[in-house]
Amino acid sequence: MIQISASEKLMELIFKGLDHGIYSIKDGDGPLIPFIMIDTNGEIELKRFMAETIEASVAQAKKYLVDLIEKPELAIMAYDGFLTVEGKKYDAILVNGFEKLDSKGHCFAQRYKPKKFLSRFKEIGNTAFVAELENVLNQ
Repeated sequence: MIQISASEKLMELIFKGLDHGIYSIKDGDGPLIPFIMIDTNGEIELKRFMAETIEASVAQAKKYLVDLIEKPELAIMAYDGFLTVEGKKYDAILVNGFEKLDSKGHCFAQRYKPKKFLSRFKEIGNTAFVAELENVLNQ
């Protein structure tokens, strides 16, 4: 079993990002606009990134975090993507969480079934740990 080194404060921010991501798309027609949440001394700042593609938007969000002169204590980056489970591809909200003093970042995902003409939006399963990442706050 994998030990996740994320602090309780970072996990709270990750789940806040997942909740905000799900809330943002559950009644809408399009994918989630990638966003970051930065926690500085308990104050949370949200910033969205919109480019021609989701991939370009995610790249802008990552660059923003890397280029910060004053690194925050905690930050997350949330975006729409896909998660493959047992050979089946699912829509998912992905959240990458970073803590200034941690050597790595953490990716979590919440699978969902998008709203369609005759069906409602539905979360699938529980939030899952996906992978450890490079910590962009240490670059």
